[in-house]
Amino acid sequence: MLILKAEDFYTVTGELRSLRGALSDAHSMRETPEGDLEITGFEKDAILRRIALDQLTLLKPHLATLGAKITLMAMDEMAAHLEGGALLTYEGIKAGLDDIDTQLRRELSVTKVFVLSPHEQDFFEPKAPLFGKDFDDKFRSNGTFELDEAAKCMAFSRPTAAVFHLMRIMEIGIRTTAKCLGIPDPVKPYERTWGEILKKIRDEGWAKKWPRAADRMQGDGAFFEALHASLDAVKNPLRDNTMHIENKYTDSEARHIFELVKGFMMKLASRCDENGDPKA
Repeated sequence: MLILKAEDFYTVTGELRSLRGALSDAHSMRETPEGDLEITGFEKDAILRRIALDQLTLLKPHLATLGAKITLMAMDEMAAHLEGGALLTYEGIKAGLDDIDTQLRRELSVTKVFVLSPHEQDFFEPKAPLFGKDFDDKFRSNGTFELDEAAKCMAFSRPTAAVFHLMRIMEIGIRTTAKCLGIPDPVKPYERTWGEILKKIRDEGWAKKWPRAADRMQGDGAFFEALHASLDAVKNPLRDNTMHIENKYTDSEARHIFELVKGFMMKLASRCDENGDPKA
């Protein structure tokens, strides 16, 4: 995917206008012995030649960002004439700039540009970790990848796809919870379902480690009981339904689920990393 910035469009068009203005101001008119008007000045002005060349050079990276390959070829041809010291008239340079402008218009006419709102840009290029620094530091193997995918889907208004990636993050979270409680990774296929892992988290995890209600009033006992409740609440209405093609999500629903997953994963990341360390 080609990533463009509005600044690139502004810079290219602005620099072309600026260069045209500089050339227009620099040339002069004189009358020939035959009474004709002749444009003079540019071909003798080495300073202006260098200015024009420098401005063309500044334009090149912006054209590359825009993917304007044909325009770059036209610009390279003009730059080669300027560097080679050929006798160039104002009309010749103007024709070169017109060619660059024409080629750019043609290339942009077949380029689709999607504009992101400020809110969508926060998902596409977040200024700070979306799930906090703890998550960013502790879930680098898979968690940050899935979050980036979910955020990109949110930015481009693909809510169902975003929820799919958010559920993959929750799956990472549930496996991490099990690891932190010392529950071995599932081996058999049926053991890898959310339902089976949740059952083990309850029966072999917090309920076994902190069997009395008083044990679960504070500390890790309270922490993991709350995590299990959050996971169980998400399982049926979200995770299971997301896997069925008849279910679709709206933007507002995806944003709500995003915040739910964010809250859960930030809480988990405050206690352990993706390997479940330190263990409970």
